[in-house]
Amino acid sequence: EAVDKYADIICEHNMFITLGGGEPTLHKDFWKILNYSMGKGKVWLATNGSVKETAMTLCEMARKGHVAVALSQDKWHDPIDPDVVECFSEGLEPTDCDYYTEYFHPKRDEIGDLREVRSVKVPIRGGRAATMTTLREGCPCPGVQVKVDGGIYTCGCEDAPNIGTVKDGIKEEKYRYYNLFEGCFKGDNPLMEEV
Repeated sequence: EAVDKYADIICEHNMFITLGGGEPTLHKDFWKILNYSMGKGKVWLATNGSVKETAMTLCEMARKGHVAVALSQDKWHDPIDPDVVECFSEGLEPTDCDYYTEYFHPKRDEIGDLREVRSVKVPIRGGRAATMTTLREGCPCPGVQVKVDGGIYTCGCEDAPNIGTVKDGIKEEKYRYYNLFEGCFKGDNPLMEEV
């Protein structure tokens, strides 16, 4: 339901429809959600590889370019079956970043191999959290959040206002113009001054 309602907006602002979770492959309707999402746009997901058969299938799908899949492998994740690690790692080369290493196929764009392996070296701020200019303490994600119950919130703050649901949409007019992709609701967004 969420993919159907927001796929066009997601694809307009992002390269991929991202399936997350904790571990997305544990959702009872994972394959339905993945199949439906693939029909709407390009899909990217990360897995810890905990469900071996599913991880192996996803690896082969990524190798053929059907879906982008990153295997999370580091000392902070549970150990992964060696067959899964080998399937994902074969032929990939590391790209070293300050706090993590990503492994990609050297001819990724040429051959369409969308497998990745990601290893965090040091669990410190990276990505959106690299600078604190868009974050405040207690706000783990400065952008719209859709929670598992379908509630839509302005950001990741525990006290962020619920602005609607996946089923019913955005309930108040003022939130329809809120930048859903940047900023904490307690930040410098003029729409939030009344909250």
